[in-house]
Amino acid sequence: MWLERHPQDSEAHGQLADLLLQERDYQGAEHHYRTAMSINPMTADAWVGLGNISYKQGLYEQAESHFRNALSLDDEHVGALCSLASLALEQEEYADSRDLYRQALALDPENAGAFYNLALAYIKLKAYYEAITALRQATRIDTGYSLAFYALGQIYAERLGEYQEGIAAFRRAVAQRVDWPSARIGLGHALLNTGQVDEAAAAFGEALALDPSAAQAHVGLGLAEERRGAETLAEAHYLRAIALDPVRARTYFKLGTLYVRQGRKEEARRYLGRFEELAPHADDLAQLRDRLRREPDNALAHYALAGIYAKLNMPSLAISALRSCLAVRPDYAPAYNNLGNAYLRLGDTGEAIAMYEVAVRIDTAYALAYNNLGSAQLLNGRPHQALACYQRALRIRPDYADAYYGLAMVYREQGLHAEAGEAMARYEQIAAADEQ
Repeated sequence: MWLERHPQDSEAHGQLADLLLQERDYQGAEHHYRTAMSINPMTADAWVGLGNISYKQGLYEQAESHFRNALSLDDEHVGALCSLASLALEQEEYADSRDLYRQALALDPENAGAFYNLALAYIKLKAYYEAITALRQATRIDTGYSLAFYALGQIYAERLGEYQEGIAAFRRAVAQRVDWPSARIGLGHALLNTGQVDEAAAAFGEALALDPSAAQAHVGLGLAEERRGAETLAEAHYLRAIALDPVRARTYFKLGTLYVRQGRKEEARRYLGRFEELAPHADDLAQLRDRLRREPDNALAHYALAGIYAKLNMPSLAISALRSCLAVRPDYAPAYNNLGNAYLRLGDTGEAIAMYEVAVRIDTAYALAYNNLGSAQLLNGRPHQALACYQRALRIRPDYADAYYGLAMVYREQGLHAEAGEAMARYEQIAAADEQ
């Protein structure tokens, strides 16, 4: 191996780190970036690499610090500017992102990726024609840039209502990536909006042939079948879409309105009610899931997604998201605490206790987890263990109202009514003060 014979080759360390980063071996990549910097402290590329490691894991403040370190060494480092711009875009600082991409493009005017991402910033700023101009530049530089053609299709068809332009752009994306279901789904919706129902249904069908789990293709087929008057088939597609993706609000709305037209009041009420529950979370769900497609190792995004699933009373999905979080950050105590909550929601007190115990083992000052562990122990018929947990929570946080409430429940179960009354009085006192 080259590095075994030339251990002081900083460039080789950087190249190996880049490969390890692509393979999501963050520990190995960090080792080689830091080795490259120890050999050549003026290498800005290594700082950018370290920033990308942090960025991919959702550690944005750390990532920004690394990117700025790179720029302190080379203020015209295009990679550092683009990385900072991407970070700003992720943090919804859209004007800053736009300006940083412009700065990068002034230095590297043939950077197709920078034009594409500049367009994303313009889209967020609702500057759609500026976004189109940037995307046209991206496709001029790289005529096979399928993502750019897809984004053009979305702007024309979904933002501007210029469906023929959208259809043309989606067709280019389909031609360049024949195995990409999303491009066919986008094409199908654009065709549907121009009344080309059969062609749209064919595009949705092709998407499903490529990916049978593509819920949005089933939604598209449902819309197409409604246009054809085949409501039974439309219903089947909507139900299949919900089974594949149970948190997409609009599918419930489509099915609910179909049931309204059919006079099926109970089903309409149920599905439109679920739509009302999901709709307030729709944007956050879409943003988090989109982020995780780009950054599958973003532990905090998995954690946030689990929080939404928990609010929607979907504990199984919450558990899956929390397990994904812990696969990246196995020492993240809040994820274990919330796993305990999810298992408790499922009625599995034994597993809940195990998760809370891990949380307090990782963070011995975690009052919330001790309180939750006490509640689980009480539910499991172990009041003595519950008492110890509530007392530990109160030693950490003496004004913790919920822990006093739990303490009162334990004392009541043990027949210690005076102690229960004192604990309940303390709970009510703290709760009343919190409300003021």
